[in-house]
Amino acid sequence: MQTFVDPLSDVLAICRAERAVTASFSLRAPWALASEGVPGTMIRIARGQPYWLQLPGLAPVQVLPGDLIVLPLGSPHVMASDLAVKPVAFSQMIERFAQGQKDENPLTFEHGGDGSEARIDSVLLWISAHCRHSILNLLPPMLHIPAAEAAPPAVLGSLLQTLITDSLARRAGWRLAAARLGELVLVHVLSNYFAAQQKTGQGWVQ
Repeated sequence: MQTFVDPLSDVLAICRAERAVTASFSLRAPWALASEGVPGTMIRIARGQPYWLQLPGLAPVQVLPGDLIVLPLGSPHVMASDLAVKPVAFSQMIERFAQGQKDENPLTFEHGGDGSEARIDSVLLWISAHCRHSILNLLPPMLHIPAAEAAPPAVLGSLLQTLITDSLARRAGWRLAAARLGELVLVHVLSNYFAAQQKTGQGWVQ
C-alpha cells in the first residue's frame, strides 16, 4: 500500500484558534476607516461595492466582491470607498457600537454617506503563540485572494458566511463554532499559499 506523506498538515496543525470574534459592517460611500491594528489574525470577505485597502508602505489594493483579505498579524490599515476620504478611527466605531466587553461579542454597525453600499464580514482569530511566531511571521502582512482564485470556488466565502450568521444570531455554541470555522478558513488559505510557494521553488515545506 502506498503511503502519502503530508508534511504541510503536520506544520499547520499548530495553527489553532484559541478564540474568535466576528463582525459585519454596512458601509455606504463615501466612507473610510483606519485601524491601528488588531491583536490577532483578521480574515475579511467583501460583498456589495468594491473598496480600497492600504497597509503602511504598500500600494493600495482594490477589494472586489467575494475577495478574501487575510492580515496574518493584524497589521494597521486603512479601508475606504475612496482613499482621498479622511478616515474615522476604527476604535471610535468600536466604542460606539460594541455590545459588552470589547472583542468578546459580535460587532455590527453602519457607517458612511448615502452612496453605494459595501458590506464587509470578518472574523478576528486569536491564534496560538507558536503559530504566530513561526508560520504567520513567514507571511506577507496581507494576503489578497481574489474570488476567482478561491479553491474550491465559493467554499471559503460560504464558510465565513455561516460563521458570521451563526455568531450574530448567538446560536448555541457560536463561540466555539466561530473559532473552529475561522481556523479552518485560515488553514485553507495557508495551505494554498504555501502550495503556490512550492510550485515556484520558494517553498520551505518539503
